[in-house]
Amino acid sequence: MLTYAQAELAIAPWLAFLPGICIAVTALGFTLFGEALREAMDPRTRAR
Repeated sequence: MLTYAQAELAIAPWLAFLPGICIAVTALGFTLFGEALREAMDPRTRAR
């Protein structure tokens, strides 16, 4: 979607907002999931 909107960015820059936000939210979600999984699986960081 960002590739298709690239030609129109000079006329309608808002075309990049929704796909850009979706990409950012997806990346943030995977990062937070990975951190939570690491926290749950690492025995050194568990509370006793």
